[in-house]
Amino acid sequence: MEIERKWMVKGWPEGLPLKEEFAMRQGYISVRPTVRIRKEALTGGKTDYILCFKSGGGLAREEIERSIDKALFDDLEHKIIGKPLIPKLRRSYTLPDGSTYEYESASRKSIDAYRAELEGNARGERPVTLR
Repeated sequence: MEIERKWMVKGWPEGLPLKEEFAMRQGYISVRPTVRIRKEALTGGKTDYILCFKSGGGLAREEIERSIDKALFDDLEHKIIGKPLIPKLRRSYTLPDGSTYEYESASRKSIDAYRAELEGNARGERPVTLR
């Protein structure tokens, strides 16, 4: 079980050390339940292809992710989804307490949207103040 806390923000954070950056393309096979594919290319590193399932909605939900090969990813993209995937850029930053703070930027139709996300487990964790 994971807990996701998300905020809409204005741009990338300043003053936090960058942990990693991924260029991504993501598409949805289903939205209820959420079933999606995602290509993640780590800057200066490898590329992964992911099939993701998420249960219901709300703050806490189950998530299952599995690596798939490029051929299956391409088949799902072109034969099942059949429309352009959403380009995204995800950057992870390390907070002073050691937790990870993720920012994503998604561009669609010349509109840039930024979202910050702090993930934790369902057992709880101490609150983090974001400014």
